[in-house]
Amino acid sequence: MISDPNGLLFGTTYGGGSGGHGVVYRLDKNGQETVLHSFTGGSDGATVYAGLVRDSAGNLYGVTRDGGADDRGVVYKVTKDGVESILHSFTGGSDGGSPYGTLILDAAGNLYGTTGGGGKLGGRICENDPGLGCGVVFELSPGGTGTVLETFGGGDGANPWAGVIQNSKGNLFGTTTAGGDLGGDCRYFDGCGVVFEIESSGTGKTIHKFTNRDGATPYGSLTLDTSGNLYGTVQYFNGAVFKIDPSGTETELYVFTGGTDGSGPISNAILDSAGNIYGTAPYSGLGAGCGDLGCGVVFKIAP
Repeated sequence: MISDPNGLLFGTTYGGGSGGHGVVYRLDKNGQETVLHSFTGGSDGATVYAGLVRDSAGNLYGVTRDGGADDRGVVYKVTKDGVESILHSFTGGSDGGSPYGTLILDAAGNLYGTTGGGGKLGGRICENDPGLGCGVVFELSPGGTGTVLETFGGGDGANPWAGVIQNSKGNLFGTTTAGGDLGGDCRYFDGCGVVFEIESSGTGKTIHKFTNRDGATPYGSLTLDTSGNLYGTVQYFNGAVFKIDPSGTETELYVFTGGTDGSGPISNAILDSAGNIYGTAPYSGLGAGCGDLGCGVVFKIAP
């Protein structure tokens, strides 16, 4: 969830609502919920994995994985009064399709995000099916003009589930769940995933390709500290928390064992001012009544 200056909370749900396809909601300090928009599953979108971003006027922006004109998801806007409008409806082609990650908003009002599919089709990873593809990074101007900043092709990454983050220079950073190293220990995954950067000039590059020996399949978005270091998580096999310094050197800060410390983190990690890292792992922890997989943990890693 996100909050506004008045302490109101805003969030999304994957399902439910009057249409059964998820909602955008507001929660006040007393726990009173207001549904701002209930998705119908049609042109207004359906199946919300991502959270929200808010502008200074109180408008909310987000994406749905499904729905829209071609059932490949939409970018939507919901005003503080609950009026929804569609800013872009994905086709599943060159503009991408099926976005999962939360958007970001810059000072000029431009939105940036990723799609898990669409873009380049065909080949070993980018399956030749309009519903698939390797995904893209896109920008949407305040006037509604969409620009594809990066189209993944497999070797440079594939299928970003997380959104991007932006540094003070306007460069974007993100992860893909697949692609990158397509051989060795990664051949079973169709690539172990990458960390990428798109400079403000529009030049894209791969910062790090995971090899499975240093982890595989990053699902979460990245976190950036004041020194320019990036932090994130990888899911397989038990998962790890990693750091990438400005030179591109990757370090595993913690490798999960699958026991009481947890296993398989898929969300992003966050930092506090002292440099502690916090996150969640959905499996293990071995709590009573949780079965072999466990019920998951909340973790903290000291600097």
